[in-house]
Amino acid sequence: MFWIDQLRVSSDEMDVIVRKITAESQQIKMDGLPDVS
Repeated sequence: MFWIDQLRVSSDEMDVIVRKITAESQQIKMDGLPDVS
């Protein structure tokens, strides 16, 4: 049971990370890439 609980915690943490990356990617897509020239 310990490992199942740890897997759940890790999955929740990974979900937060993926959601953050997805949100930031969508924001970049909407705003466009900054001009670096």
